[in-house]
Amino acid sequence: MKLTEQAKNDAKWDFEFGMPAGLETKDSFPMSIVNEEELKTGWLLFQYDSSGGENHKQVFLADLYVYESERRKGYASEAINEMNRMAKKDGCSSSALFVGGNNHSGLKLYEKCGYVFFEQGDGGVFLIKTI
Repeated sequence: MKLTEQAKNDAKWDFEFGMPAGLETKDSFPMSIVNEEELKTGWLLFQYDSSGGENHKQVFLADLYVYESERRKGYASEAINEMNRMAKKDGCSSSALFVGGNNHSGLKLYEKCGYVFFEQGDGGVFLIKTI
């Protein structure tokens, strides 16, 4: 398994920003992605957001990383599907994420998982799907 220095720095920032109180951060959930042998293949961080009103709770995919050697094996889409199953069970009605403009493989993955364009962002796009 190989983890680039940039990916380490990005993940550190995502977790510090997304989970400022560590595991005690309200409505933020880290999830390890593991393979059939229970070996870690990556991670995912998601957050619940209720700012859309009482009747609209949303899950936001804050960070997703799969080790390069484990990519294209279905782990990312399986983790996203599990995140959405958990979020729906917890009362979320939609799932959103931001993907950088140069992340073509990520965009392809998210579209395959049913996400559609929502709005242009700074350096990328926001995608959304109903769950």
